Amino acid sequence: MKNSEKSKVSKPGERYTESELMVRLKVFIGACLAFTLIGIIFVVLYSIIFVTQPLDAISPIDSKFFELIIPVATFLCGTLSGIMLAGTGREAAMAGAEMQRSAFQAEINNRAEAEEEAAEELKS
Repeated sequence: MKNSEKSKVSKPGERYTESELMVRLKVFIGACLAFTLIGIIFVVLYSIIFVTQPLDAISPIDSKFFELIIPVATFLCGTLSGIMLAGTGREAAMAGAEMQRSAFQAEINNRAEAEEEAAEELKS
């Protein structure tokens, strides 16, 4: 390994190198997104476990709440995985974007199936 290929590390008291700043930025953004996602999960679990629900179905306000939270959580998961998996090259960025597109398309398909099931249930 050549000296130019080794990653440079700043000494105490010096400015951070570009790679060190990028790592710190990824850690900070990843931690923020992860804490947000964990918060969403706990709020959803709390609303399911500790809030009294009707016996036959989920309450309408909770249904709207879940419709709002599910895309946000899906987006956060895709963004978090994209940030954590992204390298510095174009191929890594394209792979992260493709993962986000596939997650978004899966969410659209799930919503369409749920709407079809709800329409069939209303017909019967």
